[in-house]
Amino acid sequence: MLQVLTFRASRLHRAVAVAEMASLAVVVVTVAVVVVVVVVEIAVVVVAAAVVVVLVIAVVVVAAEVVAVVAM
Repeated sequence: MLQVLTFRASRLHRAVAVAEMASLAVVVVTVAVVVVVVVVEIAVVVVAAAVVVVLVIAVVVVAAEVVAVVAM
């Protein structure tokens, strides 16, 4: 009887260990996904800032051309 209980406890302990490893894997994957999402969001902000800078440069160039035409 003791051997049966020991065997069952061993199997239960193994099952708990597997469940803990699976839980840890889920946490690691979740953290990895969050890191990727944050990096992508930062990249989107950087690209948006670059677009704004290009638009500002375009507005300044057009304004300079308008001033040059008016000054003629």
